Amino acid sequence: MLRQYRTPDQLANFFPLAQKVSAKTYQERLLGGGLPNDQAFIASALALSKEDELRAYLLFLNTESISYLFCSINQGVVSYDRLGYDPAYASLSPGTVLQTLALEALFSEKQLTTFDFTEGEGQHKEVFSTGSYLCGDVYVVRQRVVPISLIMLHHAISRASSATGTLLDKMNLRSRLRRLIRGQLTPGKLGA
Repeated sequence: MLRQYRTPDQLANFFPLAQKVSAKTYQERLLGGGLPNDQAFIASALALSKEDELRAYLLFLNTESISYLFCSINQGVVSYDRLGYDPAYASLSPGTVLQTLALEALFSEKQLTTFDFTEGEGQHKEVFSTGSYLCGDVYVVRQRVVPISLIMLHHAISRASSATGTLLDKMNLRSRLRRLIRGQLTPGKLGA
């Protein structure tokens, strides 16, 4: 079952349930990048909701919340800000189910024009998107040894990461390694 949250009163119910899910995600456990629970973030969300510039969703299985999606809105463009799901339910694809239901709810509103998945890659972006734009960050740096060295180091690490990903794909190990890192696979089953 899907529930939508968009008013300050509704968000008071959303945050405790979503943060309970977020605490279980690999983003939170490994990267500290789940749904923030600090007062500044919540105050910002409440301010957006007062302007009708926020949509938040929870997916429930029976009475338990298993996935959340948090989106800000600017001039009819919905931004994919945060999504997480309880890894215990990974086999049910709760993030994909929630994404599907949320997109249906968002576009049934008729006033929202675009769903922006933001930069980066992801299978969900390939599945749900109807188009893409090339984007990037541009930095202007002075020609000094330290900045140029850092740029070259960043480039080398990016190339090594890309090459490692390609090698893992050829060996059919990338998805297994990803699940292992996320805690969804035991080390003994990595080669299975």
